[in-house]
Amino acid sequence: MRSLLLIADTREQLTELQKLLGDAYTLFIAESQGDALECLQITKVDVVVGAFETRAVEIVQLFEQAKVLQPHCVTLYLAPPLPPNNAGRERFVPQSDFSIRRPFSGDELRLTVKQAIEKQQLIEGLASHREQGSVQRPSLPLKPTGELSLARIGQILRDFAKAFSSNFDLERALNLFLDAVGELLRPSRLSILARNRTTHVFEVRAYRGLQPKVAESLRLRADEGLPRWLTTEARIIHRAEVETHLHIPAYREIHREMQALRSVASIPLIAAGALVGILNLGERVTGLPYTDDELEVLFSLAGQAAIGIQDIHLYQELQTQKVFIENILTYMSNGMISIGLDERIRIFIHRAAEILQKPPIEVLNEDLRQLPSPLGDLLYETLHHGVSYDQYEIVLAAGKRPLKVSTYQVFDERRQVSGSVMVFEDLTAQKQLDEGRRRADRLDFLNRVVGHIAHEIKNPLVSIKTFIELLDERYDDPEFRSYFSNVVKHDVKALDNITEILVDFSRKTPYRFEYGDVNTTIKNCILSLMSSSRYFMKHHLEDYREQQSFKPDISNIEFTPNENLPLVRFDEEKLSKAFIYICFYLMSKMKSTGKLLISSDMSDNEYYDKASCITIIGIGCNLSHTELQQLFDPFNVEQSNLLDVGPCIAQKIIEDHGGRLNVQQAKDGQTTFMIALPISS
Repeated sequence: MRSLLLIADTREQLTELQKLLGDAYTLFIAESQGDALECLQITKVDVVVGAFETRAVEIVQLFEQAKVLQPHCVTLYLAPPLPPNNAGRERFVPQSDFSIRRPFSGDELRLTVKQAIEKQQLIEGLASHREQGSVQRPSLPLKPTGELSLARIGQILRDFAKAFSSNFDLERALNLFLDAVGELLRPSRLSILARNRTTHVFEVRAYRGLQPKVAESLRLRADEGLPRWLTTEARIIHRAEVETHLHIPAYREIHREMQALRSVASIPLIAAGALVGILNLGERVTGLPYTDDELEVLFSLAGQAAIGIQDIHLYQELQTQKVFIENILTYMSNGMISIGLDERIRIFIHRAAEILQKPPIEVLNEDLRQLPSPLGDLLYETLHHGVSYDQYEIVLAAGKRPLKVSTYQVFDERRQVSGSVMVFEDLTAQKQLDEGRRRADRLDFLNRVVGHIAHEIKNPLVSIKTFIELLDERYDDPEFRSYFSNVVKHDVKALDNITEILVDFSRKTPYRFEYGDVNTTIKNCILSLMSSSRYFMKHHLEDYREQQSFKPDISNIEFTPNENLPLVRFDEEKLSKAFIYICFYLMSKMKSTGKLLISSDMSDNEYYDKASCITIIGIGCNLSHTELQQLFDPFNVEQSNLLDVGPCIAQKIIEDHGGRLNVQQAKDGQTTFMIALPISS
């Protein structure tokens, strides 16, 4: 990774430059000329970037000294903005390889830096070719022969074991490892780089003898330079070997990075074929080279260290995931319990403790019998019998708390059952909310029904009251007595019908079931419709118009029976009411041109193997989508009259017979009620 030295007037300018350049380069920061020169003396820098407002003399001196200390580096000057309206003389611009004037965008700065690095590579390449032709490179130094004693090897292994028994603390492990290497080889400088799992660059994680500023700022890209070579070759690289290949650009990059690290040998830390770290050795304090035996031992230890680093990374990742999962479980709105094969409770999260009112310390690692019934039974069935419950509602034996429970088995990596888990939700608040909503619905329904009942009762009472008031005066008038007698009889019958509807709707009445012929009951209902529908509908429809409304007779009611229907067990009086309520509802929605088509037959359906099916079709009865959706819901039905609750009562009666009532709406304005009654064997 290429390195840049940034120097500016203020800390804010340096921070801004760091943000613009990002992590594509190793950035060294200098807040003064002295800091910049110190950095140039101790580490390799490719581009020196200066951003000064007024200190023109200092930047000139800095650029000149940079060229002296590092002849191959390139200078970039970030000039201040021009004065407003170009007033006065333009500010002095020091001589530099590149310059760019503020304000500039991040793309403009990065492009200029890229050009500066390309020039630096060209300068470095030309210099390398000149040196290659004029100077003979020294051969690799001879390594003194020597053998490692058993005592020394034992000490190395003890130090190494100490390094990687540090309780998964990566920083401590790496520092102890460097101490062991230092005791073995006595290098003047020593560093180890580890791969950052987020940014995928190698960073100095532990060092000896390097400048802290260099160690903290140095970054090596995994796909460039030294890391790439070590990944590809998987062996030790010597700086002397690199210097014999400086005519190759890739080796010049490696040489630059080894110079920055003050390394004469770099050893890869490889685990499972991946480069996880780099160990860098500086010159020996004695000036002698490292022996082959020493480097071979160190290479073997480096491989074990790589495995240790990888294990520590895995442990840290697992710890991070554990904390993440624990945080999720802590703030879950549902409770969760898990048991193992030994039927002991392994997980008991905070929300579960709140719902069950049991502290975790009393439950964890205890037998599942510590759980309130029936939670333990459900977990046991899931664990041993594979019975899974999905959104299953239960009530705790203790406290009568309602819960919604789901259970499932847990499997290990071999797909063997290793436990069972239960997730449950406290329904107490939901039940209370539902109960409050039901009470509000009942109250609203009651208000509407009471108002309508008062209106329904008042109509017949008017004629009765009038008759009573005029009775004394006109009792001797036979025409008066005859007329009002008929009116009062009909009104009393209307009151009786209203009371009957309310009784059928509001409470369960006993049934007298007997086997009978459904066809005969339907025929009797049709006769009843023809005799009483006119007066009934007149008193229950506010907008009833005799000329336009449907009037049942033999011309507009057709019945097609199946004479071979078997006997059905039913209450004739109640079932007759259901038929009549459905017919009255259809008639109330039809005009004089409509028709009622009634048929009976026997068929199979999704509910019964054999059933008597009665179909009632209203031709000319066109219901809206809302009316169709709310037809059997008494709390939502628009009750313009008591006939609107007729389908609700009919459904209740038919279901009490064990049957089903459905409705369909055709596009041509045809509404069909289908009644299915089971046939007993």
